[in-house]
Amino acid sequence: MKFTHYLIICLQLLVLTFASTVLAKSPPKPLIQSILDDAYHTLKKQNPGKNADYIPALAKVDSAYFGLALVTPDGKIYTQGDVSQPFSIQSISKVFTLALAMEQKGPQTIVDKIGVNATGLAFNSVTAIELNKARSVNPLVNAGAIATVSLLDGKTEKAKWSALSIWYDTFANRKLSVL
Repeated sequence: MKFTHYLIICLQLLVLTFASTVLAKSPPKPLIQSILDDAYHTLKKQNPGKNADYIPALAKVDSAYFGLALVTPDGKIYTQGDVSQPFSIQSISKVFTLALAMEQKGPQTIVDKIGVNATGLAFNSVTAIELNKARSVNPLVNAGAIATVSLLDGKTEKAKWSALSIWYDTFANRKLSVL
């Protein structure tokens, strides 16, 4: 099964989770928008963390911004909140890079060449690398993300970056910029 299919299944489960509460309240809106609105209003009340201050692009962002967007497989877009506010994607890019690698090479290549084990350590842990000398262990930690990029199709760094940036743009449904 392709990674994008896994993402779709996860989103469908999220929709189903909120469906029962929304259906009991107000069925006039399209169901998906109602579910997204309910999720937004439920989650907007929570603010347990703070912006990472060691990353300048994140430190300067207003932490009150919050938005949700959902795109269905048939291309319908549902949004709520601060969805027009640009933001730095940081480590979430690892998920999209992994999706491209899985599209190009298949999931078994990721298992064989990188691994899929949780490290139990921070995403940027050097210890995780030192403890697992055979490979990076997980494509969603920094060392694994670098290894994932190495698997992408393209003979040069420029060719790999071009394919990756087009992939990111496709998911965002717009041209993204790198600052």
